[in-house]
Amino acid sequence: ASYLAKKNWASVNMVISDAAKGMAFIRGIAEALSKEGKLFGFTTPLGFPFVQRYIKFKPNSIKLSLYDREVKKHVRTQVTLRTPDSTAQVDFRKSSSAASPNFIHCLDSLHLHSTVLHCSDAYDVNDFMLIHDSFATVPADAPKMFAAVRETFVHQYSNGCLYTEVLQQSKDKLESPDEAELPEVPPKGDLNLDEVHNSLYCFL
Repeated sequence: ASYLAKKNWASVNMVISDAAKGMAFIRGIAEALSKEGKLFGFTTPLGFPFVQRYIKFKPNSIKLSLYDREVKKHVRTQVTLRTPDSTAQVDFRKSSSAASPNFIHCLDSLHLHSTVLHCSDAYDVNDFMLIHDSFATVPADAPKMFAAVRETFVHQYSNGCLYTEVLQQSKDKLESPDEAELPEVPPKGDLNLDEVHNSLYCFL
């Protein structure tokens, strides 16, 4: 599985290289924040705060003698408890590796929030069945949600640069932003987002 994962990852980076650049960008920001003991986070344009909290834990082993009813005797066992380190230091490795997927989950959440609000405000749709990035409503309102999902998606990624926004918010958190090794915002491609309005499958 480990061998296949490496081959698969190399292939993904060859086919969608720009996605790898975006991941490296977010990872670089998380690493710069971690070096100052700061948590990576981002407040969405809707004002919803996202923070990933990966801190170091201290393992404490406790040896116990418990009565086992099946064998009818006391059995010695060991339990390991993980408690936050007294200094609550940021776990650099976990924060770095988790930043990119967590940021994408944050953007998915932003899209879901925006879609629900837009459905209610613009289409008077108020019945929802939602799971992460899955959108559903009653059959009579499905065409309205179909349009709302695409309209909010285009608006989310056309109305400013979210990479620039997360970079600026991160700079505001840093004590010495000029000295931090912050990445540059990846260049934009030539995707015409307006075509999403006409897409049969919005997320493909």
